[in-house]
Amino acid sequence: MSSIPGAEQRKVWPVDRFVELMRRLERADGTRALVVLGPAEGAEVQKAFEAVAWEMGPAAPIFLKGLTLVELASVIEASRLFLGNDSGITHMAAALGVPTVAIFGPSDPKIWSPWGRHVALVRSNIACSPCSQETFVECQDIQCLKQVSVDDVLAAVSHMAREG
Repeated sequence: MSSIPGAEQRKVWPVDRFVELMRRLERADGTRALVVLGPAEGAEVQKAFEAVAWEMGPAAPIFLKGLTLVELASVIEASRLFLGNDSGITHMAAALGVPTVAIFGPSDPKIWSPWGRHVALVRSNIACSPCSQETFVECQDIQCLKQVSVDDVLAAVSHMAREG
């Protein structure tokens, strides 16, 4: 599906969910997130995260952008957990053996999910997902991602922490 213009942005979990997840993790146990912003996130997502950083003050996530793949791999490899969208970077985290929570929407996880011993996949079970390339191009709402809740992702994070 990545050959479709704008496809990567359409596989990104809503930014407000990531923000709520970071807030809840920080409140629960002081976890401070490291957020890597790449081209798929775009300017709107980056602005939203900057606003959150201002609001959260010293508890705000640490933001990284503009990393080379080697730098990114080094950062990921040193992490306790990787949480990401359906992307090549999520596959990299799983391949590096880092406990990985992958959020999936329109892509078929039977084909595209990352492989690894410590990988949890989070997705909604709606009738149209996974979708065909034609349906993906026509879809205006991406309910398959919007229906993945923060609680769903927190459950996967908690599961990975227990496995860890």
